Amino acid sequence: MAFGLVPVEEGEIEALFAMFDAYWTELEPYDPVAREIMSTADRRAELVGGGEDQEWLWIEFDGAHVGFMMLQLRYNDPLVGLQTQEIVDMYIEPDSRRHGVGKAAVEALLARERQHGSTLVEAAVLRDNHPAQVFWEAMGFVTRAHRTARQP
Repeated sequence: MAFGLVPVEEGEIEALFAMFDAYWTELEPYDPVAREIMSTADRRAELVGGGEDQEWLWIEFDGAHVGFMMLQLRYNDPLVGLQTQEIVDMYIEPDSRRHGVGKAAVEALLARERQHGSTLVEAAVLRDNHPAQVFWEAMGFVTRAHRTARQP
C-alpha cells in the first residue's frame, strides 16, 4: 500500500472541482448557510485563486487520488511570532475511509510541518460535524477556539 501527499497540478483542477463538490455536498447538513452564501462558481474561483500561502494537496493511496487537503499558512495569528499551518479543508472519499488514509495524511503533514518550522497545525471543523471532531480528537488535536459568524 503506497500513500502520499502530492501537490495538485494545474491540469488536475477539474478533478479537484469534482471532488470538492462532493465534499461540499457532504458538509451541507453541518453548515446549511454556506451554500446560500457561496455559489459553486465562487467556490471554484476560491479553489484556484487562493493566496501564495494557500496549498492544495492530493491525498493518494495506491496511486489514486482518494482525497485532498487545502492548507493555509498563517503568521502572527493569533500568537505573535509563530507559524501556523491550518488545514482548512480535508476530504477522504467515502470508499477510502476507515483504512487509515486520513490518519496517514495527517501524520505525514505533521512530519512535514515539523521540518518546515511550523509551531502549530490547526484543523478547521464545523461545530456540528461530530464525526470530524472525533477524528481530530483521536489525532491528538484539542479545541482551541470557537469562531462565530453571521450574515451582515
